[in-house]
Amino acid sequence: MGYAVKRINGAAPKDSEPWKRASERDCVAYAVMYLQEKDYEAARTVVNYILKMAPSSPIAPNCLHVRAICEYNLLKYDEARATLAELKSRFPNYAPPREGPTSRIPFPASTVQADLLQAGREAYDRGDTEKADRIYSQFLVEYADSPRALEAAYYLTLCAYRAQDYEAALTGVGCLLTNYPDHPVVPCCLHLQAMCEIQLGRFENAEAALTRIQIDYPDYAPDQIKQLLERLPDATTNEDRLIRLGRAAFARKEYPAAMRCCSRYLRDYPRAPGAPEAGYTLALCQYEMKSYERALEDARRALAEYPDGGYAPYCLRLRAQCEIRLSRFQDARATLSVLQSKYPGYEPAKIEALLRELPENNG
Repeated sequence: MGYAVKRINGAAPKDSEPWKRASERDCVAYAVMYLQEKDYEAARTVVNYILKMAPSSPIAPNCLHVRAICEYNLLKYDEARATLAELKSRFPNYAPPREGPTSRIPFPASTVQADLLQAGREAYDRGDTEKADRIYSQFLVEYADSPRALEAAYYLTLCAYRAQDYEAALTGVGCLLTNYPDHPVVPCCLHLQAMCEIQLGRFENAEAALTRIQIDYPDYAPDQIKQLLERLPDATTNEDRLIRLGRAAFARKEYPAAMRCCSRYLRDYPRAPGAPEAGYTLALCQYEMKSYERALEDARRALAEYPDGGYAPYCLRLRAQCEIRLSRFQDARATLSVLQSKYPGYEPAKIEALLRELPENNG
């Protein structure tokens, strides 16, 4: 502050309010003395007295700074922030000293984080995307491990979308989906992902993201998602879309995604032409993920529901494969026998290979 801390005869004064008879300069010295002794109420009382008696004094910014420090140490954070806001508003050029008892106000990290996020949201809401981007980027640098980092990362991604940097927004969405796969923010991220893909003309990717929302988050903005899907170029029916996306996901070895498409198809269109394929693909995904019991169950269900469908021989072969993996060799031999009997021309080389995997004596 630039003012020496004074004592009277080397000791604290006995008078309860000696600063009322002191000069303005010495009043500040009393405030700093109380501050050093951690008597924050007394220090605040002194500076409030000075501010009341001489609100426009040259030392008013120093007094406001001391008052904020006292309020902080008294855990009156809202009052401290208000005092600092007044200091910044009335004395924008004031710079606190680098050393000494009034050098800094270390607000708790949670308070600083809340203030930063609020400032970022306010900037974003009023359209100041550049400032919001800076604030959220600063937050992620300083508080990367904070529980509220997700909020900052999501709004930073929104800033990229608003700035028409769609590739950067997609990168942000990808990180969020990877790091927070089960968080309630996922459907929002998928929606944003679809919007970016539409802007980039990658309509198949947009369709996949929107369809995943319909399957996994049916309560998330259903009308809006449906309208977006209908506006895509060459839009198909939801029935065709589900089976096509299920095939594509399986080809990419994204088995959970393929299973979601197939399960939704079977739920909504159990008697549609693509149902046998969906049932077989669902079982095949389980097999590829080495869930042989589940795969066997799904293959049996598909055979029961669609015994004469074009995918029946595929389901029989898959059922035998599961039984072999589960060491149920007698069941596997019986299944392969049915397959050879009903479909004698179906993949004879593959059937023979499976038969060779069976032990000679399995009875």
